[in-house]
Amino acid sequence: MPLTRQVIDGKQCVEISSPGSDLLSESEKERWETIGLKMAFGVPLLERDRVVGVLGGGDVKSRVFTDDEKTLCTAVAKQVSVAIEKADLYRQMAQERKRLEAIFRNTSDGVVLIDGQRQVMVGGA
Repeated sequence: MPLTRQVIDGKQCVEISSPGSDLLSESEKERWETIGLKMAFGVPLLERDRVVGVLGGGDVKSRVFTDDEKTLCTAVAKQVSVAIEKADLYRQMAQERKRLEAIFRNTSDGVVLIDGQRQVMVGGA
């Protein structure tokens, strides 16, 4: 099973420290050999317990990632996940704004949009 699939399914960091690992498919082993990869890892990018991506890395030297490297990668993955979530919320907000603007432009009825402090934000007719 590919490294990425293992990370997504397990929702946790996966480290493969040998190009001959049973965790790699034959095609992955060939790819590793072609590029000289000796070890790799993947960390899930989680958004509310849902994997939205995988942060990965590797090395051409045979070694094991240190606890500090794992901690750093996990922290970076969390920050990337937050950035992805914020970007998605911004995109949703922009779409909703366009939808509301279209409603205001195309309605012949009087419409008033009031915010949480009861202030008129937009009015149209």
